[in-house]
Amino acid sequence: MEFDSVFFINVLFKLTDGLYYTLALTFFSLLLAFIPALFIANYKIKYGNNFIVHILDFIMGFIRSTPLILQLLLFFSFAPSLLNFIVIKLNLGINVFDEIEPFYYALFIFTLQAISLMSEQLRAALLAIDKGQYEAAVITLNSKYKAYIHIILPQALVIALPNLTNLTVSLIKGTALAFVIGVSDILAIAKIEAAFAYNFLEAYLASFIYYVILCSSIDLLATLLEKKLSVYKVLA
Repeated sequence: MEFDSVFFINVLFKLTDGLYYTLALTFFSLLLAFIPALFIANYKIKYGNNFIVHILDFIMGFIRSTPLILQLLLFFSFAPSLLNFIVIKLNLGINVFDEIEPFYYALFIFTLQAISLMSEQLRAALLAIDKGQYEAAVITLNSKYKAYIHIILPQALVIALPNLTNLTVSLIKGTALAFVIGVSDILAIAKIEAAFAYNFLEAYLASFIYYVILCSSIDLLATLLEKKLSVYKVLA
């Protein structure tokens, strides 16, 4: 079997169309997950082992323990019909099946996945900071809010940065599963091109290169960012 270099180069360019969905799924799921994850982390630290914490642990554990591809398939199996039922009842005049792209269903699942993992990463980072720093910051700044935002949170983010980097890389790789519900990400386009021309090696190698570059870039950016923010890590 000969390697078709022309097809390989053509696929490399075509995969840029899927790059948008891969990056968008990763970026927006992290963005949407941050505030809920931070809230859950602080709530669990503040209230310990109350009933709501146990419920949160159960939900987060359930999300982490079930395969991502199964979550995507199950959610996409019932969510459109449920939304359509609600839209009809509210007489909103929206065609759910045509107007809501599979991307948004995937985004919901990826956001839940990010929340479940990020909440524990942030909680561990917050617990790693000495309580005395918070108390001293409150006295100095005369505000609990300012002490948390300007002193505690920056340190926690630096401490959590390696884990957040791993989460980002995992999400980038995980977006490859979104093709099962029709999201045209990098792998989806590679599979379509491979099936059309029967050049599977070239198509999958092209997508492999994309993922290597993306994940390596994230690792490099995180390393540079960690060095730049090391001043906060020293405080911790």
